[in-house]
Amino acid sequence: MLAAAALVLVPAVAHGAQKNRRGVELWVEAPRLLFPVGEGYVSGITIGDEPEPYVGDHFLENGWGFGFGGLYGFADNVAVEARIVQSNHTVESTDYDWDIEQVYVGLRYTLVGEGSLQPFASAGVARNTLEWSPRGDQSGEFVRLWGYGWAVSGGVDYLLSSRWVLSLRADYIAADYREALISTTEYDIDDALGGGAVGVTLAIAYRVPPF
Repeated sequence: MLAAAALVLVPAVAHGAQKNRRGVELWVEAPRLLFPVGEGYVSGITIGDEPEPYVGDHFLENGWGFGFGGLYGFADNVAVEARIVQSNHTVESTDYDWDIEQVYVGLRYTLVGEGSLQPFASAGVARNTLEWSPRGDQSGEFVRLWGYGWAVSGGVDYLLSSRWVLSLRADYIAADYREALISTTEYDIDDALGGGAVGVTLAIAYRVPPF
């Protein structure tokens, strides 16, 4: 099996890097490690005139997740990219599990060269969603917070071939939580909660170069 894989991979790598990133790329991000750093993850909150529910007085711990993404390269170095990533988190000193979902759309610049390594940077707009659903013996109501903000990202691609790309990237996505759904009632959050988070992701992409 290893010999067969080598026969496929070695000619692909030997084919060399592309001198442009025009075309479409689709990828899967896994694993993804997310570090919540925004103030909204460490402070109790009051929504509207209701004293409950709250995110918690305990820090939201780091969490693992995955995601999907894609880009359209309309120039040699410049592309529009979109990502949706998700991670699961436990609230410290409790059994509560929260999900963070992040949706991001932006412009990406790739430093294309002669080699297989191609660094890139990206910036754009984002939407954060923080959600908790009670299950098992947990008590409480369904809670969802969301808000819009901005994001920056950077990393490096390794072109395995003209079709396959392995990527390592880090990103900072900051979107203040300004709205909430508690059970079936929507609220405006008077004091917006900071939803900044730093993520690190490994991804594998499939390229469809333009004809």
